[in-house]
Amino acid sequence: MTYPLFAVFSPLLAGGAALAAVGVPLAIHLLFRKRHQIVQWAAMRFLLASERKRKRRIDQWLLLALRVGALALILFAMIAATPWAESLWQAIKPGAAEVQANLPRTHHTVVIDGSLSMTAKGDDGRPRFDRAIDQAEALVRSAGAGSGFTVVFMANGPQTVVAGPSNDVEKVVAELRKLKPAHGPTDHTAALAMIADVVTRSPKAYPRRQLTFFTDVQRASWANAIPRPENTTGEHWKRITARADVAVVDLARIDADNLAIAGIELAEPMPLVDQPAELVVTVANLGRAEKKGVRVELAIGRPSAGETLVPLTVKTVEPIPAGTRGTVKFDLAGNTAFRERGVHVLQARLADGDDLPADDVRALAVEVRDGLHALLIDGKADPDPKRRAATHLHRALFPPGAK
Repeated sequence: MTYPLFAVFSPLLAGGAALAAVGVPLAIHLLFRKRHQIVQWAAMRFLLASERKRKRRIDQWLLLALRVGALALILFAMIAATPWAESLWQAIKPGAAEVQANLPRTHHTVVIDGSLSMTAKGDDGRPRFDRAIDQAEALVRSAGAGSGFTVVFMANGPQTVVAGPSNDVEKVVAELRKLKPAHGPTDHTAALAMIADVVTRSPKAYPRRQLTFFTDVQRASWANAIPRPENTTGEHWKRITARADVAVVDLARIDADNLAIAGIELAEPMPLVDQPAELVVTVANLGRAEKKGVRVELAIGRPSAGETLVPLTVKTVEPIPAGTRGTVKFDLAGNTAFRERGVHVLQARLADGDDLPADDVRALAVEVRDGLHALLIDGKADPDPKRRAATHLHRALFPPGAK
């Protein structure tokens, strides 16, 4: 078992050390002060007798103060490294700890991942994207004096939010706070090309360059960023690493235990009023463990008619192994069949949800018809309807009494 440096430096021990730091130099000063050879002189005998009655005084105060200060400085440095000293200082003057680094002017390229997976919630209940913005702001505010910033946002397509290098910290922070995550993946190949251009064109006024990614390092997004013979990411990485230090801030650390509605499909391509239909919902297990008892809720509505979505039923999917998909079928018949013509919206949702709510729901819009309309044209006119071909075809397609 290991202990951090000065971990056993308790407040009681620190107080004793402080007393020793003051007392030991004083004792040494009194014991080893300069001795003088006494010469008996009759005329001074009475003056010496009078002086002995006075208390012993300390000569060379400045030397004593320097000795005490030297020991006290070492002592206070040791005390400052202890946790209880930090707690005491926070009680006196609350605030976050600040670190001053002796670094040259740095051009920071801040890259924010805005893909769908960044909306997943962490253990603290906050989305990864919100934590990424907070940490990016902390980086900007704690950077050394004279540093410049460029902000690149990776969403549906990479975009430069702050072209930079900008030295206006408040402006950079304001632009960071405006960013919103997208509902899709990120093209890292295009983003790396843009980042490589930013790093290459960095002004010579900045002796140091740093590239910082704020991402959850999802495999689906970063797979195309790995150098391969068939892509150009290898050349981009060479250009980046040749001129900049690279840091990746992992906002996920572990894979999210995620389920997603991967598909919703109506088996009948042309649904009709009062006719049965079948809806198939596909659920993807993107986690690392088998999922059992996954419930899917189906809702239906007609937004064009001012109707809200009304839940119809809930069904349970068969156990879904990790990395696979499962399906559940909903029969739209009887009381759940389409009752009116027009555009209907069918929505499938995970009834229990998970840490990534953005992919827990999917909807499908379908147009419901009251029938299939056909135009029948006789090739040859005849005054007797019974001798027209279109008449017999009409009776076959739409018999008397049919609805």
